[in-house]
Amino acid sequence: MRGMRKCVSVPDDVALRAVPNASRTHEPRWKTGVARNPSSAWDFDDVREHYLRTHYGVDVARLRYEDPERYLELSRAVVPEVIGVVFSEWRRAGSTCAGGIVWNLLDLRAGAGWGVIDVLGAPKSALHGMARVLQPVQVLITDEGLDGLDIHLVNETPHEIRARVELACLRDGAVKVASGSSEIVLAARSVQRLTSSALIGAFFDIAYAYRFGPRSHDATHVKLLNASNGNVLSEAFHFPDPTIGERRDIGLRASLEKDELGWFLAIETSQLARWMHVNDPNYRASVDWFHLAPGHTRRIALVARHANVRAQPEGDVVAINASRAAAYRA
Repeated sequence: MRGMRKCVSVPDDVALRAVPNASRTHEPRWKTGVARNPSSAWDFDDVREHYLRTHYGVDVARLRYEDPERYLELSRAVVPEVIGVVFSEWRRAGSTCAGGIVWNLLDLRAGAGWGVIDVLGAPKSALHGMARVLQPVQVLITDEGLDGLDIHLVNETPHEIRARVELACLRDGAVKVASGSSEIVLAARSVQRLTSSALIGAFFDIAYAYRFGPRSHDATHVKLLNASNGNVLSEAFHFPDPTIGERRDIGLRASLEKDELGWFLAIETSQLARWMHVNDPNYRASVDWFHLAPGHTRRIALVARHANVRAQPEGDVVAINASRAAAYRA
């Protein structure tokens, strides 16, 4: 994971289209904008592609020339994927690492760069990934192999929090096959650890490390809730097999709403949606690149890309495991 600090991230299509040919990853002009060490035969695009191969199990070279749009989509998704794994490990109690380095805040040109904000001023998937895993009140998951999953509860606030932890293992992105919960008090300025076996109360190969038979689930969803009102404080996901298989119809739905504060998207799904992203030429999502479990509605504010935008929102919501997008318009 050490090379992740040098991994370049890809901006969204709006930024790439701002410069002619910037999104054609097979052209030399794409590579001229990617940083490299002068003495190395590889560049930092190659670092990101290493994670594409190891995490998602894709043939990167074939994907790049056969389906460049899918290549860009997965390239954006894998950065917050690895950021989540790395910072979850670093934020757990007992970690020997104090954090990571962000080389650049802003990209200097359209294309894959070290910045977490693109040349047009829009957050990239890297920034959304860091925002998701660096909250002051946070639930994190680390994979401990044969010991299952560790659930780390972070409370960096000066106040005690009475909370409830809920865990659910899902098959086919929707069917609950194992679950557990616990009431807990999070002391101020603390990090606490729970084990998945303690929450479930029985043996369950939650990390698919024993492999006694076919894998019984494809995702684990953990929620940290306020015990008094049930509000979700934080949530985290774990995939025992993170590779990307065939896309399917997961029942993704999006509806547009407006109130005195502006435009919002209400997003729902029938099966777990992995790395959802909002595509809109005139608006961007205030919260983007996240997972959504079935039975939950996520309400996301839309932010105009420019101060003089007069057009109404019109675009679609996509997920990397969905075979179709959810379109919306006013």
